[in-house]
Amino acid sequence: MTTQQSVDQAKTEAFLGKVLTDTSGMTTTIMASIGDRLGLFKQLAHGPATSAQLATRADINERYAREWLGALASAGYVEYDPASERFTLPAEHMPVLAQEHGPIFFGGIHQMLAGMIGPLNQLIQAFQHGGGVPQSAYDHNMWEGLERYTAGWFENLLIPVWVPAMPEVQARLERGALLADVGCGRGKALIKLAQAFPRSRYVGYDIFEPTIAQATAQAQAAGVADRVRFEHRDVSAGLPEQYDVITT
Repeated sequence: MTTQQSVDQAKTEAFLGKVLTDTSGMTTTIMASIGDRLGLFKQLAHGPATSAQLATRADINERYAREWLGALASAGYVEYDPASERFTLPAEHMPVLAQEHGPIFFGGIHQMLAGMIGPLNQLIQAFQHGGGVPQSAYDHNMWEGLERYTAGWFENLLIPVWVPAMPEVQARLERGALLADVGCGRGKALIKLAQAFPRSRYVGYDIFEPTIAQATAQAQAAGVADRVRFEHRDVSAGLPEQYDVITT
């Protein structure tokens, strides 16, 4: 004998609304990722445009520009003026969508999220059979997007805000300390620290080997390779030496 469970229709409708909102947000993120990749937000930051004008500026197909603008206007990312048929990126939206390297720029995360979709089938197989999905399964959009997203923090917040919030750490770095960064990625944070605190020495560890080569090249280009080095290492078993400061 089974007992039929009563259903609160109002709760069902409320949950349906949430799922619709989440799904709409996902599709908007995909459209935003396209706009970031093609530089459409940055083109709109130069001034309002019709779909034809944006297509000319960005060297894309007008029909696709029209559909993209319509979708982003519906989502509230851009504004539409029916009289002039022009679309505007509001000034308040520019720091989030068009100002690369700014502290709240989201273009990198839009690129990163698009890159995370790539190994979806491998992830499903891992759910079914166990194991994991290697970092190498993710394409360059994942790693470039992550670097772009976090670059704004390191450029604008690391030295003027985050380090001064830890006076003891700042004093050690000024005197000269040995610092390890676990999960250093492409090394942006360590490079900024090495530029600001040249008396200290820095070691970055990451389990994903391709990022180590890129971090090393970027340190050389920034002129700090004499005090920053990067090493491919899984530190789950521990660090190879003692450090004054450890970040992650």
